[in-house]
Amino acid sequence: MAAPYQVKFCYALQEYFDVEMWFYTHLEANRPDWWAIPLGDKCKVLKGSRFIPILNYSNAKLLGKVKAFKPDIILAGGFFFPSQYRVKNWAIRNDIKYIAFGERISFERQIGIVKVFKKWVKKISIRLYSDIDLFLAMGEKPYVQITEDFGFPKNKVVLARYPQDIDRNFNHELRNSKTNPRIIFPNRLDQSYNPLFALKVFKAFNHFYPESTFMMNSSGELRRECEAYINSSFLNGKVIFLENIKNWDELPDIYKQADIALFTATDSNGPNALIECMASAMGVVVSDKISNISEYAVHEHNCFISTLSVDKYVDYLVKFVSEKDLLTKYGVYARAAVKERSIKDTAKLYYEIISKLYL
Repeated sequence: MAAPYQVKFCYALQEYFDVEMWFYTHLEANRPDWWAIPLGDKCKVLKGSRFIPILNYSNAKLLGKVKAFKPDIILAGGFFFPSQYRVKNWAIRNDIKYIAFGERISFERQIGIVKVFKKWVKKISIRLYSDIDLFLAMGEKPYVQITEDFGFPKNKVVLARYPQDIDRNFNHELRNSKTNPRIIFPNRLDQSYNPLFALKVFKAFNHFYPESTFMMNSSGELRRECEAYINSSFLNGKVIFLENIKNWDELPDIYKQADIALFTATDSNGPNALIECMASAMGVVVSDKISNISEYAVHEHNCFISTLSVDKYVDYLVKFVSEKDLLTKYGVYARAAVKERSIKDTAKLYYEIISKLYL
């Protein structure tokens, strides 16, 4: 998908390489229309792409397009079949460097034979890609999973990261403790992000601080369930759905309005929104079920990391409100911890990785 931060990343990479980014689709079904930003002349959506369950995206014309482009290096997301696998084999035969990147593969939603089958398919897929030149692991958990669980050669794996569109967030003012904080839940209203738990936390917190308000993402499969909970809990007027976003570049202005962010996922690879909120210098309370955040999120230093307990979340929110200067101090440390994850700095990192190994 042509995620806005990936499109912007393509143009940041132009400082180091002549890059084109090709995407199988402009937007996936679970993303709002305002995620679609202009692609420019270096980003392209491949017509005729289709999604195949378990095997992922494929495009019958991909190999021909790659041959016509004549790349020196191919950087591809994931281990897809069949078209991307054909590109990989062609690259290896023609001494063209092939680098893949990816995050931890979650099997949380699968059960029984389906879970066993998916794990088997992924393991076979990774072995069929074991002849590539390099794999960029998007965090510690994917590094461990691909090397230890799936047996990919460790000498071909390096830690990397996704680019984050956070430059404007660094300009936000530091927050101060107050009794009417604006709390934000920036993730989609999907099961894995656990929005109903977040609402329970806000309800309990609002009992002590009735002037607090809660800003919520407006999209997701649990929207109706969230609305029902809000109505039954008499939280109307205190919970605000973020429904009037027109384009991607409005996000920094929305973050600017919030003081504290809640991340309550039951299983996540580390949402981009967490880094966006930390760059904005918000106070953050994060679920301990979220992976790949240990490099920048440190409990009781720049955030609070909690088990999924309503009482514990509320306790941490109360700390941000009641302890003088805590919100400001954590905001300073949070912002410093994610500064290198900007699009520009991540482009430099990729250049360093690639030039060290191949140029």
